[in-house]
Amino acid sequence: MQKTFDLEVDGLKFQCLPLPLTTRLRLDKQLLTLLSPVAKTISTAPNELIAAVQAMPEVFQNLPDADFLQLVSITLQTTTAITSDKGALSLAEEMNREAIFDKLTTLYKLMVEIWRQNKLTVFVLAANRSIGG
Repeated sequence: MQKTFDLEVDGLKFQCLPLPLTTRLRLDKQLLTLLSPVAKTISTAPNELIAAVQAMPEVFQNLPDADFLQLVSITLQTTTAITSDKGALSLAEEMNREAIFDKLTTLYKLMVEIWRQNKLTVFVLAANRSIGG
């Protein structure tokens, strides 16, 4: 059984399952392509989360809408928002994402945290560089 991990972003609580291997492979390939122009900036920044979130507009501006929305859906498919008023909401559902994210930066921060927790290559390389590996 896969172990869940908890995240808190901008005061919101989330519970996530690791993404399936085939999903991680697809995301890794896509993110390596998308983030390669800004990977050095992310990997050498004092705070890679902030650097990655700040890079998102530049990275995603030329990505077709359908591809971007698919990236969001795939990233959030195993994530649940834990709310006090609405209970647990699966972020695999678009209407639940609409109810949770009033700021896109919160969504982007969550996506980056999910990518980091799933040990996607860009973030593993960044972590290794920050500790001298």
